[in-house]
Amino acid sequence: MKKRRSSDNNFETKMELTPMIDCVFLLIMFFILTTQITVNIEEVTLPFALEGQPEKRENTDAVMLIMNVRKSQADDAPPRSGEVVYQGKVLNTKTLRTMLDEEVAYDAAPPPRGRGRAKEVGPNNVQLSQLEILIRYDKHVKSEYLRTIFEQCQKAGVYKLKLATTQP
Repeated sequence: MKKRRSSDNNFETKMELTPMIDCVFLLIMFFILTTQITVNIEEVTLPFALEGQPEKRENTDAVMLIMNVRKSQADDAPPRSGEVVYQGKVLNTKTLRTMLDEEVAYDAAPPPRGRGRAKEVGPNNVQLSQLEILIRYDKHVKSEYLRTIFEQCQKAGVYKLKLATTQP
């Protein structure tokens, strides 16, 4: 604080706000940089890939959905049982199909209410979605859950599926 003396011996105090604003901005930056940003990714143990190549991204406007298949969280679950998780929600076969249909419709809808990406024409003039799905699959879970995802994607018209693995 600075004290200024006026001509009539009254002390006038004036507070400088610049250093305080600087400190507040520094604190804001500190908390932004040190806060852990959470992403809806489940804990899964990925299998090792002995063959394969790193992904080459050519299409920059591709939309990728990430699905996780993790070990079942229920206490009474049988061994090697799992559950399909998308955006933090556990999906059964019916809700998985509903979610895929909604995402395909949103992807093909015009821009105000969707992404505006037209469907591709596949074999026998079948309309196929341009969505890509990355499946993170726990290696300690039975493969029937993976088969369920494949079947529902086929019914919804999604054919671009990728499996996540780790390198040894």
